[in-house]
Amino acid sequence: SPSNETTIKICVKKVDQPRLSDHFSRCPEGETFKIEGPFGHFLHQTANALDIFIGTGTGVAPFAAFACAGVKNFTLLQGARSPDELIYRELFESSSSEFIPCFSQSSDGAPGYHGRVTDYLNEKLIPGTYQFYLSGQREMILDALDIIDEKFTDSKVFTERFT
Repeated sequence: SPSNETTIKICVKKVDQPRLSDHFSRCPEGETFKIEGPFGHFLHQTANALDIFIGTGTGVAPFAAFACAGVKNFTLLQGARSPDELIYRELFESSSSEFIPCFSQSSDGAPGYHGRVTDYLNEKLIPGTYQFYLSGQREMILDALDIIDEKFTDSKVFTERFT
């Protein structure tokens, strides 16, 4: 959720080795919780460079919060296995200057890039100076950082990674 809202919206994917996701998946909508924090520093920073948001799975949730808070003119590379896994698609299509779904598995001709977000970053993104925001699994972030270090050396990078 944007930092100026009093209600927090949580994006959760239930996983095979549940901890918190299992608890959330069993709660009815509107359930209340006591939450402490936030403890992170993954906030949008206004700059002259173009914002490139790169997220996979539920890692795009912070970008939804950015968009709801009014951040515009960003490019989003959203990684998913297939089109039905693209969460917040309508929001991103209406708020980004460029929305690029990246499908890591067969997507039956769906519009978008057919490959991983890091493949797009390495092969398609025009050289320049950007402000990158990376959110998702550790492996994706490490791969993206290697590409950014090599190809986009004057860019800033902000990360939010999952274990």
